[in-house]
Parts: sequence; C-alpha cells; structure tokens
Amino acid sequence: MAEHRIGRRVAVVAYVAGLLWLSFVQGGRPECSGAWLSEGSSLSRADILVNVAAYLPLGALLAARGPVTLAGTLRAVLLAAVLGGLLSLFVEAVQACLPGRVSAWSDLLANTTGALVGALLSRLGGHLVGLSRTGRASGLAMHAIAPQPLPALAALTLLAWIAHRTFPWALGLDVGQLRANLAFLRPVLEGAVRLDPWRLASHLAAWLVFGLAIRAFFRPWAPVLRSTAAGAALVLLLQLLGAVPTISLEELAALGIAAVLLSALRLPALEPRLAGVLGVAAFAGVALYELRPGQGSLPGGFSWLPLFGAGNVLGALELGLFFFSYAFACALAVSWRTGNRAGPAAGRASRERAAPPAGGASCGTAAMLIASLAWLCVLEVAQLWIPGRSADLSPPLLAGAGWAIALGLQSRVTGPAAPRSRRSSP
Repeated sequence: MAEHRIGRRVAVVAYVAGLLWLSFVQGGRPECSGAWLSEGSSLSRADILVNVAAYLPLGALLAARGPVTLAGTLRAVLLAAVLGGLLSLFVEAVQACLPGRVSAWSDLLANTTGALVGALLSRLGGHLVGLSRTGRASGLAMHAIAPQPLPALAALTLLAWIAHRTFPWALGLDVGQLRANLAFLRPVLEGAVRLDPWRLASHLAAWLVFGLAIRAFFRPWAPVLRSTAAGAALVLLLQLLGAVPTISLEELAALGIAAVLLSALRLPALEPRLAGVLGVAAFAGVALYELRPGQGSLPGGFSWLPLFGAGNVLGALELGLFFFSYAFACALAVSWRTGNRAGPAAGRASRERAAPPAGGASCGTAAMLIASLAWLCVLEVAQLWIPGRSADLSPPLLAGAGWAIALGLQSRVTGPAAPRSRRSSP
C-alpha cells in the first residue's frame, strides 16, 4: 500500500538525517588534510558498540520491504548492507575533512556490520509476522499472541528497554565485582534503609512499561505473568553480573510494587484502560528522569544544538536507548488503544482484530507523536530551573528518531497479509 511505502521512506530519511547530524556535528571547520580510512588511535569497545548500534535501526528499516522468502531475504539483507556501507563510506570521507573527527576503517566495518545485523533481525521478525498472520505457527502458540502490529511494537519496546537497563552490556564473574553490585543490600543488613523517592518512582514507571508491553504482546494473562517474571529475573541477573553497578534497592522495591499493580490490572473492567496506563507510565518515567535534581549549578541557558551525551559516546548511546524506548512505548500505547476501540472481529476471523478506520488511526498516532515530543520540549525547558541538568534538543530529536523507527516497523507489519493456506483443517 502507498501509505506503507511512504511511512518506510520517511522513517529512513529521518534516521539517515539524524545519523549525518551525529556524524558531522562538532567536527570543526572543514580542512581536507586528514587521513582517509586510517587505523585510528585505538579500537575502543565504546566506539565499536556505538558504531554498530547506530546502524542497526537503519539496516532494519532498509530491509523491511520485500517478500518474506529466502530469495527476498537475501536481496533485502544484501541491499541493506551495501546501502549502509555506502552511507558509512560517505560519512568517513567527509570526516577526513573535519579536524574534530577521525576517518577510520574500523568505523566503516562496524557501521556495515550494524546495518547487516539490523537487516537480518528485521527479516527474521518479518518471517515470524508472516507465520502469525497465515496461522501456520501453531507450534509457537501464535493463537496466544495479540494481532499485529502490537507484538512487533511490543517486541521493539522490550528490546530497547532491556538494552537500556543492562547497558553497557559488559558482564563478568569477578567476585569483587559481584560484591560491589550487591553493596546496595548493606543498609538492609544494618537496618538503615533509605529509599530515594525519585529513583523509586522512576523504577516503578519503568517496570510498569515493561510489564504492560508484555501484556500488549499476549492475548491471555497467564503467559504475561510468566514472561514478566522470567524477563525480570533475566534483567536482574544481567545487572548483577554487569561491570557497572546498576541494580539498587529502589529497583527491587519498585519491581515488587509493579508486580502488585500488574496483578490488580488483571480485572476485566480495567482491560480497555491498559493502553492508557502504558502511556501514562511512559510519560511519567521520562518526566521523572528529566526533572530529577542533579549535582551542580543551574544551567547557563538552553542549547539549541543537541549535546547527545556531551561528547561521551557511551553516554550518547545510553541516552538514545532511553528515549527510543520512550518513543516505542508511546507508539505501542496508541496502537493498542486504537485496536481496543476497533474491537475483536467475529466468527472465523476472531484471531485478528477488525481494522480501525485508517484516518482515525493516523490521527491518533499523529496526536500521540506530537504530544510525546512536546512533553519532552516542556521538560527540557523546565530543566533551566533544575540544578545539575542541561537543557538542549537531544531528547526530542532522539525520541523523534525512535518514532521514525516505530512507524517504519508498523507500516511493515500492517501491510497486506499474505494469502492464507487453502488446505482444509483436519
């Protein structure tokens, strides 16, 4: 359909524009005297992570088009890798003329790898979508999975959420590191427990987004509770093994409160309101993150140039994951709400919800997109009166890129369904 092709193209153009901005900003006045595709000063883990992760969404968007067949997959993945490599080659060529940037073959290789992996993940997701829409994956319990695009958007939200909570993805079994990660239990043993209300509320909003995203993925509640418990255990284990301590008493307390709230939300009367609760949790989580006081003085003013972690590449990646997950959760909430209004289809087609009017769905998505970005702009302006914070355009731009990815994925999974098998049921 034409609107799906337009959605993918807009998403690709928006994301490429963001990549170019990040690649060229603060590069200095052009002076073409640097080495092109040099070895660089060092191959740091941070640079590799950032360069691979930055091109993952681009590869996924480029490979989202085409039939879900082996030949179609090979063509799409190859095209995405080539286009991602060509874009990276162009970026490296320009960076050779920017004194503040380094043109390195390692960046080109990492970018191309990211585009390739993103394309493979996109095609794998498209294959699973095709199976769910043709009813040929009963072995995978597809009858328990919600109709598209909810599973695709929920999976996107969960992936970004887990990636952010377990960042920077450096694990180890060092005894000293495990002891440091468990240091938050010392006040409990000493009987001097003090919970930071800001962190507690922030963790609570985050765990509610996690649980409700899983709820949007499944039809019944039984797999929701099992999956939420398993996912929470996995996240806590990764945090416990992480090289950077991130687990805290506030997080454990918030997880317990979220478990109680999710159990209470199982009431049938609350089912139509779950999408709204997800949206409120997403808005509240980003507000708690933005408004929490830091250490230092008031910011000197509003920076119209996005800071993106103030030069810290790992900080920029972590920031991007946080605001991507916020945008994905908002996109999931509005799609879920639209599906609830449409209601389930009847008869033999009860496996899929009746499609809502295209105009109503588009208006709802546009309203949520504008509201979520406007909310970030308001929060950034409010940071002018909060010590230790920096007010700039990074959050709305990152969230806008996240929205571009979510809309590109949604246009893929809500396209025309593959023809159903004509085999009669046994």
